[in-house]
Amino acid sequence: MTTGELIKQRRIELGMTQEELASKMGFKTKASISRLESNDRKLPLSKLEKMAILLDIPPSRLMGWDDDGLEFGDKYNKNYYHQKFPEPIMVQGNLLEVLNILPTLTDKELELVRGMLALLLEEREHFHQ
Repeated sequence: MTTGELIKQRRIELGMTQEELASKMGFKTKASISRLESNDRKLPLSKLEKMAILLDIPPSRLMGWDDDGLEFGDKYNKNYYHQKFPEPIMVQGNLLEVLNILPTLTDKELELVRGMLALLLEEREHFHQ
């Protein structure tokens, strides 16, 4: 199921119109939701958390990163997925660009990214000792 199909399915299950969802998301018209649902537009990562909260679905599932076959609400701890950080996270430099690329990566490519991050963190720990 595509992200657009999932957005449409959850919106309908929750009894929301495109207009209502667009308004809650801060979009000017329902056309933005229509384009998301028809996969003519990708969901920006900056809107991911808000959409996930409104549709009551983990962000990872919404983006297609995690399709464990669970029904909505099964083993889903909203407080874990939507915890608020004490201070706003500031996106600096090319970080936003990198984050926007992540949903396009294959499983193999994501595994490589995880490995590189693990090495980076290991080196950082070693350096600070």
